Amino acid sequence: MDTTQLLDLLHNYKQGNISDETMLQSLQDNQGFEDIGFAKIDHDRAKRQGFPEVIYCAGKTNEQIADIFAHLYQKSDQNIIASRATLENYQAVLAKVKDAKYDEFARMLIEIICLLMINVLSSL
Repeated sequence: MDTTQLLDLLHNYKQGNISDETMLQSLQDNQGFEDIGFAKIDHDRAKRQGFPEVIYCAGKTNEQIADIFAHLYQKSDQNIIASRATLENYQAVLAKVKDAKYDEFARMLIEIICLLMINVLSSL
């Protein structure tokens, strides 16, 4: 839930348009996670753990990987990494996120949003 959505929720609660139960349920349902059916994406992991969610591609379909990657891209200001990726995974992601990159040797898909990550990765 972004700031605007949270403010709308609080305003509606304050105005008496939603019940205590609805308010509580809305807050519990939106604790930084997004359920997209086949995966529960942790958008706030970087705030809690110091490093954002990483997609583990093995065992997922190309479409699932592309959907997860796209959801992270749309809602995150963090770098996106997908490990154990294949060229086919990359092609599926590229259809949804045009800026995604693939490193065949590392088998990783990445979308660099923060340049600090480039410095960290290049020092390894």
